[in-house]
Amino acid sequence: MSLRVFALFLLPLLTSSALADTTVNAAKVQILFTPGDNIAGAIIAAIRDAKQSIQVQCYSFTNKAIGRALLDAHRRRIDVRILVDQEQFEKGAAFVLRDLKLAGVPVKLDGAHAAAHNKIMLIDSDTTKSKIVTGSFNFTQAAQKYNAENVALIHDDKTLAKAFDENWKQHWQHAVAFE
Repeated sequence: MSLRVFALFLLPLLTSSALADTTVNAAKVQILFTPGDNIAGAIIAAIRDAKQSIQVQCYSFTNKAIGRALLDAHRRRIDVRILVDQEQFEKGAAFVLRDLKLAGVPVKLDGAHAAAHNKIMLIDSDTTKSKIVTGSFNFTQAAQKYNAENVALIHDDKTLAKAFDENWKQHWQHAVAFE
């Protein structure tokens, strides 16, 4: 399924007022919204289930609980790598990442765009049990507590995971290491 067809299928679900769990191809898609749903908790649960790798791409990162879950994954020897918007990082909107970097998690800053505004997390992206977290949800305290946000958790779609992984790798290549 092309990403365009996937987006067209998903659009009606995102505008629905009801929490949606549905299937696209063989993939399970879970749609969550704030206020109301515990998106951060769902992301943390997905991180805890990781077996091999977690690739993060975000605009801003201030959610300490998600940061702790990533640190725990790193300590379990999961390959955790993080990309963040350079300008937001320099403004201090990524302070949680400093602790991750100090613990040995590779963190890169993407300053090649007006805004590196992708918000994705790829978990075990090269396996048949991949998870993709994507949507408007920034990995911030405000996104969970105060904002109107959405996220789609896409389980077990290797084709979609590959597309997100390839895009993530393009950004990883031009980003600069946070020292």
